Amino acid sequence: MKFEKPTSGGLNCQPLEVGKTNPNNTDINYTEYSNPNRIVSDDVDAGWDEYHAYAEIIRDNIEIDILYQQYPYDRELLDGIYDLILETVLCKNGTVFIASNEYPVQLVKSKFLKLNSSHIQYVMDCLKETTSKVRNIKKYLLATLFNAPTTMKSYYQAEVNHDMPQFASAK
Repeated sequence: MKFEKPTSGGLNCQPLEVGKTNPNNTDINYTEYSNPNRIVSDDVDAGWDEYHAYAEIIRDNIEIDILYQQYPYDRELLDGIYDLILETVLCKNGTVFIASNEYPVQLVKSKFLKLNSSHIQYVMDCLKETTSKVRNIKKYLLATLFNAPTTMKSYYQAEVNHDMPQFASAK
């Protein structure tokens, strides 16, 4: 923007001797269609596409419909676990805190996208067997989901080992 007479002040402090106001010098005169939020709406559409794509992947991976049949009275809990997985996968931060540890979001996203129905069953079993008070259920679930692929086999092996002496003495 240029003044007819140069001044040292900004636009808000125009001296009275400036003759003309500062015109917008543009040759663009299209009035047919204008989308003032073009950038915003593209971002929103892309965000919704990403949301729906991950929502479908996660639903398929964890076989949520089968879990609903296996846990008919825990539908809200399953929905909460599904939402937490989706929320975490869609996280745009550089890092995610899980069990007081900071992890790169890509690592967490990768682990959460590998979760399947058996991991969710494991988390459900852990929840049902927890007798201590869980103060922050979201943190507990995040930690359990994050660690499920690593700890699930050991957990069930320990359960089998615990039950084995009973079977041996029953013979």
